[in-house]
Amino acid sequence: MTLNLKIMQLKNLLKNPQLLCESNFINGEFFTKDKKITVQNPATLEVIGHVPHGDKIEAKVAIEAAQKAMIGWKKLAGKERAKMS
Repeated sequence: MTLNLKIMQLKNLLKNPQLLCESNFINGEFFTKDKKITVQNPATLEVIGHVPHGDKIEAKVAIEAAQKAMIGWKKLAGKERAKMS
């Protein structure tokens, strides 16, 4: 079975198949890079995908965006957070 077929099978199991993507999501945008990190199933060590290998600058941008988003997020009740998708 090819990796692409495995990824398609995993997508079919998800309620929202767009959640399984081989990109980094930073501050509302998806980013891809040529350099990738292999993602494995920890139980079987089977390769299930790849994600971009981000650098220090992308990590800093992601952390800053998360900190900014947390200001409003922490004010929401659990039921309000659950409604977001």
